[in-house]
Amino acid sequence: MGQFETISRRNNEECNLIARELDAMAPTGHAMNLSQANHFYRYVTGIIFPNDMNRKSVSAVTEESAAPCNQSSLNRFLNDNKLLVAGFNNSRIMGIGKVGDGRYLVLDDTILEHRYGETIDGVGRFWDSADKRWILGHNVVTSLAVDESAVEPLDVGLYLKQDNAKKKGSVFRTKIEIAVEMIRARANDIQLLGVLFDSWYLCEKIMAICDKLGLHWYSDLRSNRIVYLREANYRLNVLELAKSIPTGDFQEVRLPDSWKKYNQMVEKEVILKVGC
Repeated sequence: MGQFETISRRNNEECNLIARELDAMAPTGHAMNLSQANHFYRYVTGIIFPNDMNRKSVSAVTEESAAPCNQSSLNRFLNDNKLLVAGFNNSRIMGIGKVGDGRYLVLDDTILEHRYGETIDGVGRFWDSADKRWILGHNVVTSLAVDESAVEPLDVGLYLKQDNAKKKGSVFRTKIEIAVEMIRARANDIQLLGVLFDSWYLCEKIMAICDKLGLHWYSDLRSNRIVYLREANYRLNVLELAKSIPTGDFQEVRLPDSWKKYNQMVEKEVILKVGC
């Protein structure tokens, strides 16, 4: 019986299953004592079984885990054992890569708001284009592995503004650079077929790493982007290109209801002018 199964034997069937999976994923070379194993078990079960899906703080995790404890104890464990947590995540992802015929990697970033957390490590003020306001919080780049039947979380990268990174003594990395690292790191682990990202990430560095690794990429193209037509010697923006295509060239397509505004399509090969 593994260490996590020993911890969970008094809990319900779901927790016992989680414990067996954790034992299987335990990274080699990272031995844990009973206290550390308890904390990691609390962390995982607390995330999986939240009472309020909007609460993902360490405090909430300790309250909702299968074995509640003081939040400061779990917080110290997570901060002192980052390599251990990363090792478990890598083991989990390697397990994902052993099944299925390939997946697509989805890139995005989000702001985790901390309205009263100016002293929290890594917090900064970031512009939220959706809400049209500045938000105090953590700005993180995330990646997911997606196929027709499942969505699996992969990696999280904390973006620090240049002045914040300098204060921490960290190497400054743009969100584009973080995304490139994520693509490079997982390209072989999960048999990537391609990468999906929004128009903000459509730039030379992202396209270059996809091309180097032999990956297709899919994205939106902003209407003000400049493109060159292969059959012509002039350039124009995407909006001008769209207006120049005859209506008869478009074909009707059937897409999910959530994509109702996209009911016609046309294929056009262009040379894209981009930068990063």
